[in-house]
Amino acid sequence: RDKGTIGAVGFLDESVENREIVTRVKGYLEATGHTVIDCTEDSGTANQILASIVKKTNDSKADISISIHFHAGAKKNSDGKTTGVEAYCYSTASSLIPMARRICEKVGALGYTNRGTKFRSSLYVLKKSKMPGILVECCFVDDPEDAKLYNRDTMAKAIAEGILNKKLDILNPSLAPKPNSIGE
Repeated sequence: RDKGTIGAVGFLDESVENREIVTRVKGYLEATGHTVIDCTEDSGTANQILASIVKKTNDSKADISISIHFHAGAKKNSDGKTTGVEAYCYSTASSLIPMARRICEKVGALGYTNRGTKFRSSLYVLKKSKMPGILVECCFVDDPEDAKLYNRDTMAKAIAEGILNKKLDILNPSLAPKPNSIGE
């Protein structure tokens, strides 16, 4: 937000939480031997940011693209039910549909409503990326039940398990204590 990027805001702030989830998912994937390239962009207009992300993604020559987001547009009042998780693929022919379904199932198992896999050929990051991709909407920033249930660590682990198609019984190295400026 301080650098010009503004995501959805409600009970949670998408711009902040996206980065937290990306860091944690990246930690899990790298700990299991995968190479991960973070294509996050921190400044520019919405169109500039999307174009930069897609350029970084395409330049990476990665096998797949996973884009992390938080949705908005839910109810604002508590009703005792989450609005939930969903994952988007470009088309019904995407090779990543099973992965998208697993991600939704794993996040749904945390207590979120599983809204399932959806298809959108108009989403810029899915349309313009050269490799197959998934856009994950972790939960709704403006749903009080989603926000109350939300935990960065469990959300990231569920997404990583969905991507990898296995249970993770490892500590996330991205959460390990890091030395301060004097090495303590």
